[in-house]
Amino acid sequence: MARYDFYCKNCKEKFTIEQSMKDDLPTDCPKCKSRNSLSQIYGSTPILFKGEGFYSTDSRKNNN
Repeated sequence: MARYDFYCKNCKEKFTIEQSMKDDLPTDCPKCKSRNSLSQIYGSTPILFKGEGFYSTDSRKNNN
């Protein structure tokens, strides 16, 4: 199941819907019932770098 965040342009409500990725995204607000008033809220995906080579000290060779 995927989680999607939405914002209603009419009633200014923010909410999250959990549904299958195969399903169509909703267009009508579940709170105020206005049609075609939803906008999807997009966020950034966090990235975590692990291992060697991601920091300047990891990529330098020791000349000792």
